[in-house]
Amino acid sequence: MSQSICIFGDVMLDVYVHCNPDRVSSEAPVIIAREVERSYAPGGAANVAASLTEGFGLPVKLAGFVGDDQGKARLVQCLIAHGIDPDNLVTVDSWRTIEKTRFVDGLHRQMLRVDTENPVTQPDPQAENLLGVRLSHLVNICDTLIISDYAKGTCTPRLMRTVLGLFREAGKFIVANGKPQNFSMYAGASVLILNYSEAVQAHKLYCQGEPYNGTDFVSLAGMLHKRLESDILITMGDKGMVWWSGNDFRVVPAIPVDVADVTGAGDTVTATIAAHGGINPEILEQAAINAAEVVGQHGSSLRQRRPQ
Repeated sequence: MSQSICIFGDVMLDVYVHCNPDRVSSEAPVIIAREVERSYAPGGAANVAASLTEGFGLPVKLAGFVGDDQGKARLVQCLIAHGIDPDNLVTVDSWRTIEKTRFVDGLHRQMLRVDTENPVTQPDPQAENLLGVRLSHLVNICDTLIISDYAKGTCTPRLMRTVLGLFREAGKFIVANGKPQNFSMYAGASVLILNYSEAVQAHKLYCQGEPYNGTDFVSLAGMLHKRLESDILITMGDKGMVWWSGNDFRVVPAIPVDVADVTGAGDTVTATIAAHGGINPEILEQAAINAAEVVGQHGSSLRQRRPQ
């Protein structure tokens, strides 16, 4: 098991608006719902951090950008409630703290999601420098790195070169949960995790000339592995996972769960692998079990989310 984990990436605030559908509006054919309560939880990279502290009892260091706004204040409260130190979050004056607001009914079904993101996609150089310095300190106290990239602007090319270079040179285990448009930036990671649609898009962007018929998941993972020279893990929902390492592969079946909302499953797979500080078939089977638990809780996580 890992002893201490650094999570670098797009931190977010998850907002849950619990409401009861009441009637159809007379102004337009839409449902009017009455708000019952509102709760807050760590999201994005912060959700991975919370899964590790409460699901595995591991100390974490969370590094990323936030805005100077109410979202930041609420996120800091959530992090402290989950035992996570917010001191490595860097405030960017021109940013808004990323929020995902989900409207859910009394049966925990998601009716609508509204995202609040940044009009400015690149942090200013001063903030980027400060986060780079903090990451250089964290490599000395953390034995595993998670890159939690949602393509929201935190994982800049410069910071990616810095953090990957530092942790790889120190011989640390590196898990990247990435996005296809940033595929080439993850070179040097121990394992890259993509969902199926992201893997297909990465193939289109980086594997020209190598056809993919849309059904052979194993060959898709193999082609991406050849390009990146890192382990590739493709998560495929109810079809399970494909792991390609070296010249070998393994298909891990999914645990059946009869729900529509799969919020948090990918973050849980990432957290499980990082918590063990490595990847093998037994760890992947445990990740599948943990992901099924999260899906069954409609995206809560390995721990019980605490309303703030």
